[in-house]
Amino acid sequence: WGVPLVFSSPTMEPVEEEIPEEEVPDGFEIYPNPFVHDFYLGAKSDQQLIHQYQIIDYYGRIVRQVELTSISQITIDMPELAPGTYLLKWTDQEGRRYTKKLIKE
Repeated sequence: WGVPLVFSSPTMEPVEEEIPEEEVPDGFEIYPNPFVHDFYLGAKSDQQLIHQYQIIDYYGRIVRQVELTSISQITIDMPELAPGTYLLKWTDQEGRRYTKKLIKE
């Protein structure tokens, strides 16, 4: 999912390793970003579908996880979130994973 993982090395010093993530394809759009109450995640065509999404806070905690019935667009309402930086992670119908940084004002 593109999040750094920390592993212990034989010398007991943390080693940070980046997991590669796919770029957000041109077929998806997210707006507004930054957002105040809600934001839109959508595919630009019916060829791409959203199967599941997660909102993850600064500490790596999943604040929302939703399984969908493979839809092409959704407005995600998050007025309860505190202002800050979050990650939006979603999976398409083919199982490909995408990550985008979101800013809540």
